[in-house]
Amino acid sequence: MEIIKGFQPKPPKVVVYGVEGIGKSTFAAGFPKPIFIDTEGSTSMLDVDRMEPTSWQMLLNQVIYISKNFRSLGYKTLVIDTLDWAEQLAMKNLLDSKGYKSIEDPGYGKGYTELGEAWGKFLNLLTTCNNTGLIVVCTAHAYMRKFEQPDEMGAYDRWELKLQKKCAPITKEWADLLLFANYKTTILTDSKTKSKKATGGQRVMYTTHHPAWDAKNRMQLPEELPFAYAEIGSVIEALTQDSTKPEFAPDVTTVTAAPPAMPEPELPDVPGLQPDAPPTPPATDAEQAPVAAETVPVYPACLPKTLTDLLAAGQYTADDLRAAIGPKATGGMGYWPADQDLSAIPPDFWAYLVSTWTDTETVLRKVRLPFNN
Repeated sequence: MEIIKGFQPKPPKVVVYGVEGIGKSTFAAGFPKPIFIDTEGSTSMLDVDRMEPTSWQMLLNQVIYISKNFRSLGYKTLVIDTLDWAEQLAMKNLLDSKGYKSIEDPGYGKGYTELGEAWGKFLNLLTTCNNTGLIVVCTAHAYMRKFEQPDEMGAYDRWELKLQKKCAPITKEWADLLLFANYKTTILTDSKTKSKKATGGQRVMYTTHHPAWDAKNRMQLPEELPFAYAEIGSVIEALTQDSTKPEFAPDVTTVTAAPPAMPEPELPDVPGLQPDAPPTPPATDAEQAPVAAETVPVYPACLPKTLTDLLAAGQYTADDLRAAIGPKATGGMGYWPADQDLSAIPPDFWAYLVSTWTDTETVLRKVRLPFNN
């Protein structure tokens, strides 16, 4: 057993939310060597590396892939941009897997509870990423709602995370640094006419709680700062320093012999992700290029992108898919005949396969055609 005293550097978990167009993605791009998981397609104008999930399962796959490989890939920051669009993927996955038409279908708030449970597991996954040494930055939109305290008279407007009622509180608790970004406006009053005029528009970020917004920090930051990464960069970089360096070494009082060093946290295995292989050099002549192209699966146009993205991640072909949904006698799930025309299958069925991807891929692995292995 040991007692750890003093400052112990650790990469922070950051949530930054604000009004539309204020520059949340640009702010996140300033963090050290970021890789974006872009859930809303908002980073096309930024010079950053990105992954673009089209389903909840694909988003989880991407998070775990980066967590396992960020050192070899050279990244130091994982950015989820944005949380509210990621939440939409989680909600769609819930509705598809449960057969709900809306989140209200189960009644008595059960749908929101189920969504909150899925969201909590997602945040736990991000925590595991953070524990492996990644800075985790999440952006989100803000919305204004009327707030009324039960023990006070009157109500007032306040800015909040644009997340569902079960997801917003645990997200705020999860973050080490919660920043609210907005335009600072000054109201000038004419001394003669008493007319008022709004001026200013400077982009600022708030770091502490206020009746009009949520914010917090564990880094003794000023309450208000210009909205730019450079304003907090030195603090972030200090927290991500190697804790073995003397200036960051914690004061440790050993009570008894310390146990052996623990290995890095284990990340759950996600179907479709394979261990990194050495990079394959590009084709150098006209004869090699066609061979490389033949290894990329081609899928019928009738299949939705959410499904083909998952199939491609595991290198499954359309024939593998047809076998997996085919008769049980040949190892399939028994949904359709062996010669079923894929274009005649309703979209709802493909959505169901995506929402239950773990089970679907288990069958795909079993029926994968030998020449595709």
